[in-house]
Amino acid sequence: MRIVCALRARVRTASALVCAVLAACAPAPRTSAPPVRVDAARVDGAVAPYVGTQIPGLVVAIGYHGRLIFEKAYGKADLATGVRMSLGTHLEIGSMTKEMTSDSLLTLARDGRLSIDDKVNVLLPRYKFGNRMTLRQLSNMSSGLQGASVDGDATFGIVNPGTHSTVAQIYDRLNATAPIRPPGTLFDYANIGYWLLGRTIEAATGTPYAVAMQSRTFRPLRMKTAYIRTPDSRDPLLATGYVRFADGSFHRCEELDVRSSDAAGMGVMTASDVIVWDEGIRSERLVGGALAKDMFTPSGVPMGKGAPAGIGYAMGWFVWKDGVRFHGGDTQLFTSLNAMFPDGIDVVLLANGELSRFTYERQQVAYEVHNAIAGVAPLTLAEVPPSPPKVTSCPK
Repeated sequence: MRIVCALRARVRTASALVCAVLAACAPAPRTSAPPVRVDAARVDGAVAPYVGTQIPGLVVAIGYHGRLIFEKAYGKADLATGVRMSLGTHLEIGSMTKEMTSDSLLTLARDGRLSIDDKVNVLLPRYKFGNRMTLRQLSNMSSGLQGASVDGDATFGIVNPGTHSTVAQIYDRLNATAPIRPPGTLFDYANIGYWLLGRTIEAATGTPYAVAMQSRTFRPLRMKTAYIRTPDSRDPLLATGYVRFADGSFHRCEELDVRSSDAAGMGVMTASDVIVWDEGIRSERLVGGALAKDMFTPSGVPMGKGAPAGIGYAMGWFVWKDGVRFHGGDTQLFTSLNAMFPDGIDVVLLANGELSRFTYERQQVAYEVHNAIAGVAPLTLAEVPPSPPKVTSCPK
């Protein structure tokens, strides 16, 4: 019924809009699933090598077919005051925000306000190269825009600490710099694509990106703590983030530019709210049918040199060949991971530290946490995590 309702919402009639609202707000049915039991001691063992030495603190949350079955906080939320991490601590999720940005884009497609296969310049005529790529290609990182392969963040003056670029300045750089390859030819992790999606959501809704995310994703799913950071955000429950130097010391380095990082990575929430998000996606509470399939369908373009075998990128999600869907986040001071396993298990890891072994081994930790659940088949991560860099000063 929710899928039919969401599809009808594409027709611009009053009844269709009411139907869409009811679909988003209706309680999701609980899937009948076999009972499972979390071995808390094994979860503790999976995170023990990292808490206090690699990262100051961590919150682990586990969901099973939409139901929160485990959550636990470890370590410190702030080293200066000694405040402990708690289940109510807010943490930045970094690029995990891309999952939610893409979802909000899909709700706009559901409501007939755009098509994900529209050219970017349909809603953003200010971008002169926007006639070359689609919104879908921005979302799945196949747009041809400069990404991590050529340090596109520096090219466009976004995301990095100390940039503080205005919207006008970023558009000027975009219009002065043509994409480096044809769209649909190669995956390149481009934060600038998500910056443009943030502006697209603003154009389609007539509201700031942070406001649109509340109205289209967070509130409909009843995510009680989730929000998008803005330059004027004040949150006493937000943990303090740190960078770990090679000597094992933790340092409070400059954070990413909040304004230009918004749609690419400025989400904040508790770990349990990420489980609420996962439940909403699993039960197709916001978008269903073809749009829900679009969210998790990899682009099929080559992933580039050095990418693990059997991995693809969909609309805000990495997808392994074994069906695991995930995305991590790094904000200079925080590290996150959201892993949705095909057996109904969701593992969320939110930490207030970066550039440590945990940053690079978090997927492995997620698999270990998954395997600490009795009643599900154990899984093995095929990828060998790289070694972290030797950081001796705050990154620039």
